[in-house]
Formats: sequence, structure tokens, C-alpha cells
Amino acid sequence: CLLLGHIGTPAFRTRVFRNRIHNCGGGNGGHDHGIYSEFSRRAVIRGNYIYDTPAFGTSMYPDTQYALIEHNVVNGNAYEHRSDVTFSGEEAGGEYDRDYASANNVLRRNIISNARARYNVESYYPSLQPTGNLVARNCVWNAPLGHFGERSGYRLSNNLIAPPYFRNRSAKDFRLRAGSRCRGYGPTAWPAG
Repeated sequence: CLLLGHIGTPAFRTRVFRNRIHNCGGGNGGHDHGIYSEFSRRAVIRGNYIYDTPAFGTSMYPDTQYALIEHNVVNGNAYEHRSDVTFSGEEAGGEYDRDYASANNVLRRNIISNARARYNVESYYPSLQPTGNLVARNCVWNAPLGHFGERSGYRLSNNLIAPPYFRNRSAKDFRLRAGSRCRGYGPTAWPAG
């Protein structure tokens, strides 16, 4: 649905606030992401509902630097064999003339749940190893292969493993029911539409 930057033309200080991002394409071999942060610098992605995309809900590949991704719901993505969120890089060859590694990105206070394939959060770094990627204080729940996949590209800190108890997930009402342990995670305001 959204592409942030392109090789040779990075996007600087992009702000993506309070949107519903969903049902982005399909049948493209797992390349239709909710937010595809390809070449971005200091993006802030906050307060969004990212759901039902065929590939990654949020993809940081191959060169996202200093992104802050916070207070989002990332739910039920990846039916074309991806995960909800990825930190990634790429090696030289084909499309890219050099190695890349997304680094220094922070994923915090999100609800990341119900990935349809693989993991809720994972990484992929075939060459360069990044520094500074942090997954902290998120509420994660229910992915086929586990909450966290390949971890060579990020550090975990104080994440809560708990069911979010959305009011009505099938109707895309991602507000939380009373008693949810995920209160304080996810959006702080309900977007229109």
C-alpha cells in the first residue's frame, strides 16, 4: 500500500499516522506489503491499523535507518508466506550494487498478532549485520512458527506475550476489550473509517 523511498531516492522524515492500511494487492509472490520501507530515513509510523496484507504488514528492507514504529496494530498479515514485521537487508547483486542492512530502528508499544504464516517479527540479513534494531514493550500473540523468528537483526526487550482480546477482530474492530493485558499498547486513538 505504501512505499517509502526507492534506491537512489531515500524518503526523509516520512510520517504515517492514524491510518487503516489493509488488503494491499496479492498474487505478487509475497511482495505486496502494508508499509514497505525500502529506503527511508527517520520515518515515524504511529497509530495505524495494518492488517490483511498478503506479505509483510511492515517491511524494513533493504535500507531503512532510524525508523520509529510505535502504537500500531499489525494483525493477520502474511498469507503469502511472510510475517507481520521484518527487519531486513540485502547483498549486492541483481537489483542492488552493494550490500545493505536496515539498522537503528525501534519497534515499540505495538500489538503484533495473528500472523498467517511464519512469525510475528523476524529478520533477514544475508551479508551485513545491523546494529541498533530494537523490539521493545510490544504485545505479541499467535503466529504459526512462534512470536519471534530469526533474531540476528534485532534485540528483544520487555515484550508481553498475551492475547489482545480485540472487540471484534472479524469486523476489524481492533479496540481492546476490558481486561486485555495489551492495554497501553497499540493506537492511543481510534482512526476514522
